[in-house]
Amino acid sequence: MINNIKYNKGGYSMNLESCKLVFVVSPSDDSEQEKTVKEIINQLIKDDKKNDRDNLIYINSLNTFGWMNNVLGKDDLINCNLKLLTKCDEIYILPNYELDELCNQCIGISKLLDIPITYL
Repeated sequence: MINNIKYNKGGYSMNLESCKLVFVVSPSDDSEQEKTVKEIINQLIKDDKKNDRDNLIYINSLNTFGWMNNVLGKDDLINCNLKLLTKCDEIYILPNYELDELCNQCIGISKLLDIPITYL
């Protein structure tokens, strides 16, 4: 069964059976925000390793769907993000989300589906 797969390289392993998907959502989709999101996720991963947490997988809309900006319209991109969110175990919201449509949609869906929300 695929859930029992465990990859180990360099002393760090991840047990897929206990993994949680964490959707990191941020306002805007410009290159500066993408850099900020990467820095935050890198820090989250470093903190996880430091604290022996090996069960969190971080995903975000910019890296997952950002390349589709020229192909899909805004509503389609939001729907792609919301579909992905329904597969996640938690959601992290980055600062300054209040006026961003995607962030507010994700918060609403998370509340509806009882997905835990963490505001960073």
